This record gives sequence, C-alpha cells and structure tokens, in this order.
Amino acid sequence: KGDEIRLILKAEVPASKVLRLYKFTVGYDQKLVSVVEAKKPEGNSFSGSISTKTAGEVVFNGFSTDGVSGPTTVSLLELKLKSLAKGSFSLSAQVNNFGYDGADQFPPTMQAAQISIEEGGTIPPPQPPQCSEDDSGAVDIQGSKGRIGGAARIVVRIQNAPDKIAALGLRVKYDPAVFEYSGFEPGELTRSLDQFNVNPDPDSPGQLIIGGLSTASSLAQGTSGSLVELKFKVKGGQENLCYNFQIEKLKDDIARFSASGGCFCIKTCNGDLNGDGQITPVDALTAFKCYLKLGPCPDCTDVTEDGEITPADALCIFKKYLGFQSCLD
Repeated sequence: KGDEIRLILKAEVPASKVLRLYKFTVGYDQKLVSVVEAKKPEGNSFSGSISTKTAGEVVFNGFSTDGVSGPTTVSLLELKLKSLAKGSFSLSAQVNNFGYDGADQFPPTMQAAQISIEEGGTIPPPQPPQCSEDDSGAVDIQGSKGRIGGAARIVVRIQNAPDKIAALGLRVKYDPAVFEYSGFEPGELTRSLDQFNVNPDPDSPGQLIIGGLSTASSLAQGTSGSLVELKFKVKGGQENLCYNFQIEKLKDDIARFSASGGCFCIKTCNGDLNGDGQITPVDALTAFKCYLKLGPCPDCTDVTEDGEITPADALCIFKKYLGFQSCLD
C-alpha cells in the first residue's frame, strides 16, 4: 500500500483541425486507488478547471481562443494515484467535448489503461506505446533501428512536394527520456538554402525547431528528398520496443502539407546477425555479403552506426569474435 503512479492523458489533434476546447471525465476504482494530485501538465496553455469532488471521477476541461493546430499531441491531464489495496481496474476516459463546434468537432477514440496493483501495493509502471510506422505524409520521418547506448539518425524528408518551397518551418517531437539530441546534418534538399538550422526548444524538452529559407530559388513542386538528418544518442528505452518521432506545427510553404511521423525501434544489436546465439565468422561474412549486395542485410548490420554498411562493420564483428576491442564493446 502507499505506492504512487503518475499518468498523463494525451490526445491526438489531426491535421487540418484546431483544438480549442475539451472536456473529459476519467473514471477510477476508489476502493483500489485514491487521487493524490490532478493537475494541468507542463506546456498545456489551455485555461480550465479540474474537479475531484466526485469519488471515482476526475472531471476536467480546457479552453483556448487561439487553439492548437494539428497534427500534434496535446497533454491534457497529469494524474497521481496512490494504491490502497491489491486488485486491478480499467482507468477509463469519457469524452464530453473535444474540438469546438462544426468542423472542429473531432472526438478521439479513447483507450482504457489497465492498472494492476500487486501484492505489497506495487503498481507496475505503464509500458510506452507501440509505434505504428506511417510514411504517407508529404513531410515524413523515415523509420529506423538501433540499440541502447548507440546512435540514432532520424531522417526528415519531403515526398512529392504538393507545392514549391522557399521557406519552411516545423517541429520534431521525441521522448527526451530515451533520446539525447546531439546535432544535425542538412539533407540534400536543404544544403543549398540561404538559411537552415535546428534548435532545441528550451521551454519544451523533447522538441526541435527546424527552419530554412531561400531568397534566390525554391524547391520545385513534386520534389522528393531529405530535409535533415537529426542525430541522437539512445540513452534509455527498452529493447524490442519502438518509439515515436512526430512532426508538428508545419509553417510557411509547407503549412498545408500532410505529415507523418516515424518509429525508432530498439533492437538487441550485439553482432549476432544470424541469430544463432553466438558471434562467429559467419556473422562477419553476413555483413560483408550485405555490403557487396550478395546477401540479405539483417537488422543491426550497421554495427559501427555510421549510417551505412561497409567492410568496417564486418571487421568490427570479426574483432568481437576474436576477443579484440571492437565497436561492439
């Protein structure tokens, strides 16, 4: 008894929609948990109220004149619960209102969170949401893989631009508990721009502000290619889970473009490419054949994590097999 868990209720605002108003009722089992704290999450700019007067319910609402434009994710409520007894229940949310009126009514599909209180009052921490890869947007993040302690290279790209681009702005949102931003490299489409930069938002951890402009020329309608490669260190997370990178707040010439995020999946990357439970010369040969395009390229073949598969990857695996110091140490 007495253990606590913090939960944050979030909702997706779809593209071409503006969230100006919301009202929800969250239900919980008052015999198993009590509400220690219910507050507006950091970064939520909506005015509103939160009520915990009715046992087993938290009612909260918010309103903003300017609203928040999609596609984006909005944190609506931060909830701290205290365990009272062993058992399990569903923490459910009812949508009373979401949007404003007319075309801006877009109630989200809510999913209940299953809470289990084990012997001794322990509440297991919630698992991170699984990411679904979507590459349908004109502005898209390409999915990728890597390992804890390694590097993540996240490519933001344009796919068949619906219109010409002379100025652009957007944000990329990620989990700062899992990824540590370390820098960027301009993509093939932005190297020729007069101005292009990426800056972390000091007021919103886990968000990067990306902008660029060209005074002399513009990217043509129908253009495809990379805008930027974002570099991160994978400092946390769980193996065999995938984490979201989201695109938000498109500005200027790309403001009306569709957008789709990407997934970074954490794999067990130890050089065992054929999955037989040991590292042998066969694994090094697999990497070398992949480089020569004479065989398949398993996940984590790029053990040097330089963004490409070369003979250096095969050499690293072979050194690991021999017991020499390698990139896998």
